[in-house]
Amino acid sequence: MSNDTLADNAPAELAIVPAVSVGVVPVVCNYSGVASDAALVDLWLAGRPGTTRRAYGRDAGRLLAFLAARGRGLRTATLADVQGFVEGLTGSERSRARYASSAKSLLSFAARTGYAAFNVGAALRLPQLKNELAERILTEEAVYSLFQAAKPGRNRTLLHFLYKSGARVSEAVGVECQHVQPREHGLAQVTLHGKGGKTRHILLTADIAAELAELCAGPGQAIFRTRRGTRLRARDAHVPVPRTAS
Repeated sequence: MSNDTLADNAPAELAIVPAVSVGVVPVVCNYSGVASDAALVDLWLAGRPGTTRRAYGRDAGRLLAFLAARGRGLRTATLADVQGFVEGLTGSERSRARYASSAKSLLSFAARTGYAAFNVGAALRLPQLKNELAERILTEEAVYSLFQAAKPGRNRTLLHFLYKSGARVSEAVGVECQHVQPREHGLAQVTLHGKGGKTRHILLTADIAAELAELCAGPGQAIFRTRRGTRLRARDAHVPVPRTAS
């Protein structure tokens, strides 16, 4: 007798429900090797530069605190939780975008390593930043006005170096005397160590090469130093530029 016949003849309270295919939830193995959200964050940050670890670590702490207030963690967070985190962010547009991007990256890492069963960050929509590059481009005349307004010595050389090498401030303050090697016709080649351990080699003109040589105190010494002779920090290197630009 077929199932259809049985269903037709059965009492209403015993009616047979047709079988449906039920998907099997896969068993997820935790290959991260850690058992807590804090440990996973440390794993996520491993191998990154110090400044990046500190910044991303603060971002992760902010997300974890938000989730903890709702009785959640990285393993139990829902898309609604994470979307609520992003929508509640304050600060500048760029800061909010970074917090959201960090959250998405951490959640994706948790899923890739098997720490979390699902990647709720995959469906998270990141805030879109306005492209304001054109508004921040200076004319050649404005750039040379900055040079003239800067104090001769370290500050002016720093501006010259940033302009002619295309280096980031963090790369510039990391340059040591041995990183600048002389080349023919008074030129010099500088080795820049950037984010993620990336290395670049830039050929410098004779004028900036001469300026760097004047600041060089010997191998192992940073070219851009404070009055006390210590390495200029990236956050302090921003000081002379805005003052000059004002």
